[in-house]
Amino acid sequence: DIVFNFKPLLGAASGQPINININITGGTGIASASIFWRAGNDGDFDELPLVLVDSANYTVQIPGQLDSLVQFYFKAIDNGGSFAYYPVGGVMHPYSIGLGLTQFVDTFDDGLLYWEGGGIKNAWGPDVKYAHSGMLSVTDSPTEDYKNGADSWLRSTFVLNLTQVTSAAISFYWRGVMQSGHDSLHIEASTDGGNNWSRVGPSLTGTGTSFVRYNASLASYFGNSDVRLRFHFVSDASTRREGVYIDDFAYNWEATGVNDNGQIIPAAFSLGQNYPNPFNPSTTISFSLPNKASVNLSVFDLLGRRVKTLISAELPAGLHNIIWDGRDETGSNVSSGIYLYKLDSSGANVARRMTLLR
Repeated sequence: DIVFNFKPLLGAASGQPINININITGGTGIASASIFWRAGNDGDFDELPLVLVDSANYTVQIPGQLDSLVQFYFKAIDNGGSFAYYPVGGVMHPYSIGLGLTQFVDTFDDGLLYWEGGGIKNAWGPDVKYAHSGMLSVTDSPTEDYKNGADSWLRSTFVLNLTQVTSAAISFYWRGVMQSGHDSLHIEASTDGGNNWSRVGPSLTGTGTSFVRYNASLASYFGNSDVRLRFHFVSDASTRREGVYIDDFAYNWEATGVNDNGQIIPAAFSLGQNYPNPFNPSTTISFSLPNKASVNLSVFDLLGRRVKTLISAELPAGLHNIIWDGRDETGSNVSSGIYLYKLDSSGANVARRMTLLR
């Protein structure tokens, strides 16, 4: 079978070229591959051939557009004449990129990279029991039914800057079993560093045995430069239940400003998964800064030893891409294996894993 490995884009600046990268393997060897794209959500798709960069990695650039979005899908043909589309269904289910829109997504498959738990009888953590996508979701009670008298929370370690947005909202998928009217999950936000919290949208209670999407606007918090989010779970003194499961958290916003390179000014600090991954010989690491800040991006081995400092400098707000060529501080090639890359900025930090295959 032909296999596509594509990391969906977070967004693109209106009028700027859109760089697309994808990994395609399988079949009897890939003979050709194309992207079909269009501006807007109707009309015909134009075809562009994908350019082979190395082995199975392809790239293409969609011309800059002034429309509100761009839709696209991929097609690959192997040497035996078999073909496949991605996403499955091709033209019927294209990807969409918002122009001037940005999205931050956490599937929780890498654990609690952007969150921390706390409160009374806290047990928040990832779990494999249920997932809307991938392998993991996050729950208030991963190993057993939730405790009576719980007052626990899972709050973001990222901070949202809503001073330069025209729209902002959160969404996630949830399922759970809670004693209706007695035990509940509240979705809350703070604008004073986490000292005080207010409810963003309706609270959740009762039973839902399949994942349902939850949406809430952040319009009430526009103008604030320090907005934090949390899931706040509360149970009474009787009747324990399975608890609530959350997956595919997304934060979407439309920015009013761009930086000097025409890039959208992000409203959140985030670190993306490197691409390609696994990689050889080099890979690109992307991260976003909502404000001008001093950052340090470094690579470590699994023993915690620093392998290479990729950048340590003050950077402007915006989306940034850094390439690691698989070399250490002395310029020597490092061996195959799993490495961590960690981003530190203004007291916030996050790390991800990547795999180098020589």
